[in-house]
Amino acid sequence: MVPVGGCALAPQSYPYAGIQTITETPMAGFMVSGITVADSDRLVAGSVNLAGGSVGAYIGSGVTVATFTNAVGTAPVVTPPVVTPPATGAAPAGGAAPVVTKASSSSTASATAVSAPTAAKAARRASVAKVQIVSQKSGRYVVVRVSGAAKTARIKVTLLGKNSKVMKVAFRTVQTNRAAKVTNLKLGPSVRSVRVAIA
Repeated sequence: MVPVGGCALAPQSYPYAGIQTITETPMAGFMVSGITVADSDRLVAGSVNLAGGSVGAYIGSGVTVATFTNAVGTAPVVTPPVVTPPATGAAPAGGAAPVVTKASSSSTASATAVSAPTAAKAARRASVAKVQIVSQKSGRYVVVRVSGAAKTARIKVTLLGKNSKVMKVAFRTVQTNRAAKVTNLKLGPSVRSVRVAIA
């Protein structure tokens, strides 16, 4: 299982040419909008399951990388019941005035009303779209892609070791809407995964 906004290395090696199912741990407020596997020939045809957040991959030589793209989830539509008023001249029970609720016919209506300032603030807030650990001869480093209206965003990077033990927490500012390397952050051999969130 891979956490949203994180990058996890498999805890073990798998047999060559075997098939493994990779699943992202769901997070409230987010939904999987896309899944890719590198190299592309390692993707098991028809295995992409956006609703379940999973994909099947053939295990080849070297490293097989599955990338999950997330989007802000949509609240389920709740249609209010229709209450029929009493006949003309008839008094409602208890003497209260009749209440009539009209059901919405829009399939995209949201069940929660959001004020204009709150909606605008949510639209401006940045979100982590992708996190990847890149290995080179010089060492390992983190590459992130943050989506947002502002040119830069401040992120919180948590380095996790064995059994998800927190080894280090760092704050960095990165450019948005592009793949950006997290500078001045060295990943030692004991780092197993990385968790990135908007600070």
